[in-house]
Amino acid sequence: MGDLTSQGPKCLLPIYQDKCLLDFQLDTLISAGITSISIVTGYHADKIENHIEQGPFRKHITLNVSYNPFFRSSNNIFSYYLALLANHSEQQDLITINGDDLFTSDAIVKLMASGQPVSCLT
Repeated sequence: MGDLTSQGPKCLLPIYQDKCLLDFQLDTLISAGITSISIVTGYHADKIENHIEQGPFRKHITLNVSYNPFFRSSNNIFSYYLALLANHSEQQDLITINGDDLFTSDAIVKLMASGQPVSCLT
């Protein structure tokens, strides 16, 4: 993404009418009935945290933000581990989403209703 992400993460790129990808993700998850979300930051973490604090999302959901200090050298698996530590137990369902994924609430609802121990959206 080159120059587009030199000053900030992909999830904060404006997509439509001044809404960024992160806004669309959070709106979609809330619309699907998700009430607790953990976000693991890395690259430009301060900008993501500021965006979340300024947005309306905390009014609607429990939102936890964790920082992955190893984001430059580790892959996503460590971020998933941090998300688990933040607010999930073995008894809760977990949906992992990358910062540059775009999806619909219908897809999330179908994923949650699958009844399978492991499901994947493609």
